[in-house]
Amino acid sequence: MSEQTLDPQRQDQAREYAKKSRKLVLADILIGVSFLLVLLLSGLSTGLRDLLEVPYLARVTLFFVIIMFCYTLISSPLTIYSDYILPQRYGLSHQSWKSWLADKAKELILGLILATGLIVVIYICLDSYPQTWWLLAFAFITIFTVFLTGLAPVLILPLFFKLESLSDTDLRQRLLGLADRCKTNIKDVSQINLSSKTPAGNAMLMGWGKTRRIAVGDTLLEKYTPEEIEVVMAHELAHHQHKDVPKSLAIQSVLILLGLYITNVVLNWAVAHLDLNSISDVAALPVFILVL
Repeated sequence: MSEQTLDPQRQDQAREYAKKSRKLVLADILIGVSFLLVLLLSGLSTGLRDLLEVPYLARVTLFFVIIMFCYTLISSPLTIYSDYILPQRYGLSHQSWKSWLADKAKELILGLILATGLIVVIYICLDSYPQTWWLLAFAFITIFTVFLTGLAPVLILPLFFKLESLSDTDLRQRLLGLADRCKTNIKDVSQINLSSKTPAGNAMLMGWGKTRRIAVGDTLLEKYTPEEIEVVMAHELAHHQHKDVPKSLAIQSVLILLGLYITNVVLNWAVAHLDLNSISDVAALPVFILVL
């Protein structure tokens, strides 16, 4: 497609939407930082710790769930605007309010369960191995990320979208042939009902090993030719052909390891300057999140 065939008005809208989205991300970060600082500097963090007179792991769980619940309430106006109102305004979503709320509830519950489990494991490491906890936590996060990436296509995505095997056999063979030329093993080619929530066309390559599959949005099938869909999928497969995924994971791993080490340094500093019993004190959780 040449530059002359692009719709200038849509291009302007895309740039405007991207600019607003970046501002909303910044606002979300500022709200989160402010919330955590208030918890620390007002004594609310240590006060909540003292109120939770339960066994250690239960205290960690309750503490994390409570502060996440409070943050969700505080940031909910921004979330509604950025995730529901703005996409509707720019024609990127036609999802009903009821459906959006249901998806958001599932997203929050799933995220809370996974994040709580992760935090509990990290605090076990903090409590049991205060010198090397950050190395153990890094190993667990790495394994957890790989495991979750593999499960996402079969356990997580179906909670939000309906997936079924692609019925167009010619397109199916075309995409499988493209994957074969890119030396990428594909378990299946699925169709995903994006049209239930958005008019935007999309396709993706997801999963690891036996869960790796191509997913083509029904919006793409409705609006684009097989040749155009093949070009879209070639872009996704090129990430694997050029090893972008392992490179990204390697960079992410280095950043996580560095972040956890810096967190360890700051936690030890915080124990000496804040009302904290040790680096495994649950009242230090806002420090942990702030540093990361």
